[in-house]
Amino acid sequence: MKKTAFCVFGLTLWMLALCTVLSVKIEALMTAEVVVFRPPDTGSYIQVLLPIDVLFCEDGQEHVYTVMPASSWKKGNQIMELGSENFSVDYEWKRITAAYSEKYILYSTKPLCAGSFVQSQNKKSYADDCYLALYDGGAPALKQSRQGLVLEAQTQDALLLSAKQVEHPFMEKQVWEKLAKIEDLSDYQGAVEWNGAKKRVYSLSDLELFLKNLPLVAVLLSFILFSSALLICSCLLVRDVPGNRKRLLANLILIVLLTIGIPVVVNAIHLPASLLPRRNILEWSHYTQELRQILGALNRLPSSVPMVQTLLASAKQTRFLVMGILSAGLFFTGATAAAELYAARRSRQGTESSDNE
Repeated sequence: MKKTAFCVFGLTLWMLALCTVLSVKIEALMTAEVVVFRPPDTGSYIQVLLPIDVLFCEDGQEHVYTVMPASSWKKGNQIMELGSENFSVDYEWKRITAAYSEKYILYSTKPLCAGSFVQSQNKKSYADDCYLALYDGGAPALKQSRQGLVLEAQTQDALLLSAKQVEHPFMEKQVWEKLAKIEDLSDYQGAVEWNGAKKRVYSLSDLELFLKNLPLVAVLLSFILFSSALLICSCLLVRDVPGNRKRLLANLILIVLLTIGIPVVVNAIHLPASLLPRRNILEWSHYTQELRQILGALNRLPSSVPMVQTLLASAKQTRFLVMGILSAGLFFTGATAAAELYAARRSRQGTESSDNE
């Protein structure tokens, strides 16, 4: 009984350590990187004038977000949404009048929600990228290729643009504002309506990075599943240590190796923020919808564009690789669990026979 209790305690401790490692990584991935604007301190807290860039239009509603120090026991900065009664928008003069002088968010690497943690962009990097802009109501006619954007291909509802040495990480709203300057837009409001049902823009560099990391996620899930099965089965085998000594030793070695491997794999996973859900990183429907939308648009683009064919081939290869890794993980986990349970049953029957004699 003491051996079983000790084994269960070890399993509980291992699960707590695993949850800690995963929670730290998830928090880092879900923390958006933002560009903030701090209005000059005029000594008056009655009204401040803000650039219209601080306005986020989502689902037909206008939002203005500020950055405040975290009020909980956690360190860092959190998002606070400014109430609609505390700001007014003037589209003609392209400015916002607000009631408070705070740090306002201009751009972010992922969709925002009040209460989530953010970090200010400390260092800019530059790299080549390609953007896929999707429009529900039909893609607009471009005035010309400028603002560092070059039109590579176009369909009725999508634009594929290349850009040289643009800022990274990718921030969707920032790119939309560049697009607004070369689109035939009648008003500025169209430039800030991003992340809604009307139009989206994606970074193909982020898509490529996302696809490269999916096999690592599959490996992580397989490691967690396999090690959990080993630990649970060991709790059954430990009832008869002399009869299961070799199997328990093998399990211990495998568990140690997997326990070392899991943090290594977790540390190697780098998912781009622009493709992550707003709140819950385990929102699988979000990933399915995003990938279906992006890959569907790429399939409709001309096949003569090299980057399109490369990404489509990479997506197909990633899909088979992920399915293969998960299938192998499930197979080995099932086979190992069956063998361990059979050994535990034989050991228990042997012990009962010895007691009867």
